[in-house]
Amino acid sequence: MDMNKSWFEIDAGIQIETLGQVCSINRHPDRQGVPYWILVLVEKGQRTLYANRQPLTVGAHQFFLLPPYTDQKPMENDDHTALYVHFYARGEGCPPPIRVSAHRMILPSYGNLPTDFDCISHLRYLCAHALTPYADPEFLSEQLKALLMILSLECQRDPDPMAHKSFSMDSLADFIKENSCRRLRAEDYEKAFGKSYHHINLLFKKHFGVTAKQYHMKVRMQYAAQMLLSGHSLQATAEACGFDDYYFFINSFTKEHGIPPAAYRKKNGG
Repeated sequence: MDMNKSWFEIDAGIQIETLGQVCSINRHPDRQGVPYWILVLVEKGQRTLYANRQPLTVGAHQFFLLPPYTDQKPMENDDHTALYVHFYARGEGCPPPIRVSAHRMILPSYGNLPTDFDCISHLRYLCAHALTPYADPEFLSEQLKALLMILSLECQRDPDPMAHKSFSMDSLADFIKENSCRRLRAEDYEKAFGKSYHHINLLFKKHFGVTAKQYHMKVRMQYAAQMLLSGHSLQATAEACGFDDYYFFINSFTKEHGIPPAAYRKKNGG
């Protein structure tokens, strides 16, 4: 994403103009002077464009938001799947949030979609509902408002997601392995990935069957075993693995390997 991030505060009064889905290889439309907001959720591939002459590239599971009268020019021929909605609402530019407000709809010009709510399925449902005989403009507007509020809260909690590591189970496991020589606190995970430790831990346990803390301890004990077999002393191994308490290290090692560290080294010829 090359475009400088802007922030907007949008009023709750929302009226949908059009909404739909794109699944094709094409270029972003050349638009000038359209009087409505444009919200695009990218499901697959990427969308590239110039917004007020600034390049913008948005990838899968990300979104972008363009205010009324934004000059838009195509950039590349994109192979992508995306959902879009054009809507009318009062709004204006605002500073980036310094604290989270659940009562204000504050959104950036681009960002990541939440991992704990399926915004794409929500908007796809609205697109399908709009084509039925039972489509109700007020219902659609209220559902779009709910979607925007969810995006707003996500982005307010993490105003600069590009400063964090890309979040996935593999990247989280790699982060833990990279930190096998130190203690990890909840704030270390939150600083690295820009998400609450509680949320990270729920996803990790669901995927791996153990908590992030338990996995980290297992990694540290594997590293400790390698050090012992390489000839390092128990004290040096404990310190290298981030243990301030020598006896806690011994108990942790014994719990993981079923044998105290000194006996482990002797048994395995270290």
